[in-house]
Amino acid sequence: MSPFELLVCSQFHYLEYVFKNLERAVDEFLECEMDAWRTSLCHGKLEQEYLFYREYFWVINWEHVRNDNPISDLHYYLTEQANRYDIETTSIFETFHAYMEENELRREELHLLSIYLLNPQKYIETVLAYVERGMKPI
Repeated sequence: MSPFELLVCSQFHYLEYVFKNLERAVDEFLECEMDAWRTSLCHGKLEQEYLFYREYFWVINWEHVRNDNPISDLHYYLTEQANRYDIETTSIFETFHAYMEENELRREELHLLSIYLLNPQKYIETVLAYVERGMKPI
């Protein structure tokens, strides 16, 4: 068994956990009675490098701006932060808490955010690419 295959096997229980939680989040999202879908001006590529704080909170570089649900920016930001090797998880939670105090998400939006954050697509694509390459390292 290659190191990659061993890694995938050792992570299988995490993937199983993700799918169980994803199914629960989808079920709860579908059970929500949604009124009108909220939209707002979204940055489109919200990264730490575009955020500044001096007396007020500033967001720069609006070249990907669009009208969308606020979770699209929140999903992008949280995913980008989680993928950084040098970020402390406590700062991600603190940022999310601060966001929720200022712009509280509704129940259905929280479920949809969970669905986006639990999406295993990139992981599965990586495993499939490995298999399609004839079990050669990527």
